[in-house]
Amino acid sequence: MGNAQDAMTILKGLIGPALSALAGMVGRWADDYRRTHRWSWTRVLVETPAIVGFGIIAIGITDYFEIESGYVTGAIAALLGSHGTRGFFDLLAMFMGKRK
Repeated sequence: MGNAQDAMTILKGLIGPALSALAGMVGRWADDYRRTHRWSWTRVLVETPAIVGFGIIAIGITDYFEIESGYVTGAIAALLGSHGTRGFFDLLAMFMGKRK
């Protein structure tokens, strides 16, 4: 019973950052649509798992820096979501010193 409760606690903590990442992704998708006038449900389905990943990454970043504010976690998740998967990997390469 304890494992199920632990899993639910983790999932409840992930809801806010995942929703923030979703907001960032929707903003990016809307901007892309505005520029190209193309919409693809396949793209949405492929990038949707990244939303959860961005939420987890945001939680990890705030835990690493020992930041207790949920607002900061949400802001980081939304920022990652607005950059998207390609932007995230470009940002990661920049921090690792491997610019394109």
